[in-house]
Parts: sequence; structure tokens; C-alpha cells
Amino acid sequence: MSVTPSKPPFKKSLKDLFPNQVPLLQGSKFHARKEKPLSYDPTFSRQAELQLDCLIIGAGLAGLASAIVLTRSGHRVRIYEKRSQAIPEFSCGVRLPPNLTKILYEWGLQLDSSASACTQSHFLTVETNTPVGLFEWKEEILKEAGGDYLMMRYEKLYTMLYEKALSLGVSITCNSHVLSVAFNEERSVPVAHLADDIIHSADLILGADGPTGVVRESITGCPNTGHLSGSDFYSIVVPAEKLKGDPDWGKWVTTPKWPIWMGTNICVLAHPIDNLSQLTAHAWLPSKTASPETWSNLYPTDQIDFTGCHPCIRRLFLMTETAVHTPVVFRTICEDWVDESGTIALVGESAHPLVFFTSQNAALAVEDATVLGGLLSHLSSREQLPQLLEAYQDLRMPRVQLVHETEMNNVTFGTQDDIELQELRNDAITSSMKKGEGWSDQHLRAQLDAIRAEFCYHASEDAEDWWTKWGAMISDRGIRTQFNLTFEVTEVIDVN
Repeated sequence: MSVTPSKPPFKKSLKDLFPNQVPLLQGSKFHARKEKPLSYDPTFSRQAELQLDCLIIGAGLAGLASAIVLTRSGHRVRIYEKRSQAIPEFSCGVRLPPNLTKILYEWGLQLDSSASACTQSHFLTVETNTPVGLFEWKEEILKEAGGDYLMMRYEKLYTMLYEKALSLGVSITCNSHVLSVAFNEERSVPVAHLADDIIHSADLILGADGPTGVVRESITGCPNTGHLSGSDFYSIVVPAEKLKGDPDWGKWVTTPKWPIWMGTNICVLAHPIDNLSQLTAHAWLPSKTASPETWSNLYPTDQIDFTGCHPCIRRLFLMTETAVHTPVVFRTICEDWVDESGTIALVGESAHPLVFFTSQNAALAVEDATVLGGLLSHLSSREQLPQLLEAYQDLRMPRVQLVHETEMNNVTFGTQDDIELQELRNDAITSSMKKGEGWSDQHLRAQLDAIRAEFCYHASEDAEDWWTKWGAMISDRGIRTQFNLTFEVTEVIDVN
């Protein structure tokens, strides 16, 4: 669901303050990407003139990514995580679209040993396992996007970011349960109250503790509990060796292809990870039992109800004893990501929770961090902090709304419950993406705008463009009291 961002009452955006201001300035192959990224992140070596003490609540992908970009520009970062250990134990696959991989390459992360490239997406019916059509990720599409489309194990992506943060000097403390955060009026700083009755202060507190976390509640007044969708999410990882002789699964573990089975309120997808040595599968199925919303819940695969699915789906899941299981919860985008003091802000799922099972979950978290870090790399005074945090939300909100709408449309596309619409969908896929033919130039041109919107977005360039246009109006004491006066003739009166 899209929402219109509301601006905290203590500030206005620069575009509101200076409506007439004229701005100062108006993909490669996977193996090639290891040598040199297409894009360069200009914030990589920039040190902020004013360096903050930053406290991040939550050591998920958003928290780690935020810590990386803030530390690179000289800010001092601590992360408090309530889990007993940061690196997750569960096994699950994750997709890395081009808008994410180009950021990770810019950070110097080597993905080739852990990821598998995706070259084709195949669509099939979940009831009969019948091919419908395919989409081919051709080189020209990846060049346009500036990155690669990769698949990898979530734990390995997480570990890469975790170790990167530690190498930069980020302090990560587990078993730290934060009870509340608030702005301390007397000290004029944000503070976090921990369960051990210790209160920690900082110049900036970032909430990366999820939609039901304490930071979101401190800004909005209530947690984002959402509502159950009526579907459950299951995920497994199976060694490729177990599948190579299988008549249905052998063909999917030897090539970098991504099969997607579509059905009535059902969607199943699978893709190789770990350089084709493993296959991960995700299933979106109708809810049959109540379960907690957590990634630590393991459910026996022999108790999953695969009614409506081809037997090969159940056979795949039975190759493991348990699956990661959690209900699918629908939530809205938070309207305000920054508190009224301009010192507490939200990143990632805390601000804009997206359902599991999509291509952009990890990407949105890292994009948030990249935009926020890019803006704060220009920080030279405390007075600038509220305005830069407001700019962060202004930049990210349209992007997040677009991606949420696209991904929810994809969910509806794959789980369509109207039989007539299913047939129309399948006919459209077959006619526009015929098996073996890929995309023609005409098809590519027709879809180029959509590809650019979702996959060609560049987070660090977004932040730099904002600073190029508006940064000159922020001095070392906040917004300059300087205006461009423009006089316009609205009426001519004859006084004779």
C-alpha cells in the first residue's frame, strides 16, 4: 500500500524553502564484475567534516549496511542486537538484483565464490508442472542495470556484511535488549534505555529493529503489527547432489536458471546458490496452522500441506526434514521515518516492511543505508542533521513506494486465484516470452522503462544528485538565510 509521506512539523524540505532555486548542475557479465565495477561510489573515501556518534538498534542487513557506510565516512558506530548471536543459524536463499549487486561490488565485496548468476526465469503451472514461458536476462539488460542478478545463501550475504562492518571498526554487541529510545530534552541528545537499566546516548539513533521494534514505536507511537495474509512462507536448501538424478529437479541444479511455479493462492520458486552446489526453494502456501512470525521456527516438511501442487514440489521439500516457516504478514509503509528532534530515524524494514519472497527485500535495506550514508558524508554541523534526515526520507519514499507496488503486483501475478485471469496471464507469458526465443528488440524497448525503474536505480548517485542540487544552500550553520528574489509582472495598469 502506498502512502503519502508527511513532513515532521519542525522543518521543511529545501525544495519548499527554495522553490525557485536553480540547481547548480543539471552491466556487465558476472565474471567481468570481479575486476572493476561499472559505477563508482563517490562517498567511498569522503570523510564527513562533523563525525557523529551513531547508535544502531538491530544488526540485520539494514543495520549492518548502515554501519558500513557511516563508518566509511568517519562516523563512529555501535550496534545493539537483542539476539544472542548476530549471524543467523537458519538456512535460506536470497536474491540479489542488479540494483543491489552494484552497491556490494562498490564496497569491495567478492560475491563470486558464494553466488550463482541468474540467466533465465522460467514460468510453470504449479498444478501440472507445465512450462508456460521464460524471461531471459540478456547482457544488454544487465548492462543497462549496471549490475548482475545473483542468487546466494542469506547467511553468506549476512556474514559478508557482518565481517565488513567489523573490519571497519564497528562495535556490535549482542544480548542487548533495548526497551525504548527517546530524545532527551535536558541533554539535547537521543538516548536508548537498555534492559540492564543502562542508558546510552548518541548524536544519532537509527532503528533497524524491524516493523514491530521499539524505534518505530518511538517515532509513530505504535508498532506496525500488520495483518495476516492467509498465507505461510516455507524455505529449504537441498544439496545439488541429491537432485542430479531426479527426473524433475536434475535440470534445475546444473544451470543458473530460476523456475517459478504459479497457482491458485500458491507460488513456489527455486534457484541454485553456492555456485550451483545447492538449490534453495521458497513456497507461498495457504495457511493451515497458526505460527509465530519468526525466522527461527523450523517446521517438519512432512506436515506441510501441498494440496494443489505437482508431486515434484512435495518430493523436493521432503529431501530435508525441516523448513524455515513463518506466516506472511501485510504491513504498510511508515509515514514518518524521522522523529521531531531530527536525531532518530528508521532504516530498512522498520520504515517500509515488505513481504518475504520478493526480489527486493535485501536491496531496499542496503539502498536505504547507501542514501543515508551518502548524505551524512557531507555533514559539517549539527544543524544540518535534521535536514539531511528529511532529505533521506524524501529521496527514499518514492523509490520504496514504486518497489512495493511492483513486488506486490508480482505476488498477485504468481498467486492469482481467478482461473480466467490465470489463463490470460499464461497466454500473455507464452506469447510475449516464447520458450527458446528470449526477447526481441521490440520487447526489450517496451520493457526498458520498467527495467530502469526497478533495477537501474543507483542509491549513491541519488544522494549525490540531491547534494549537487541543494547542498550549496546548507552552510556550516544549517540553512543559509539567502534567497533569490524573482519579480514577475502579473498585471499592467494604465494610470493615464
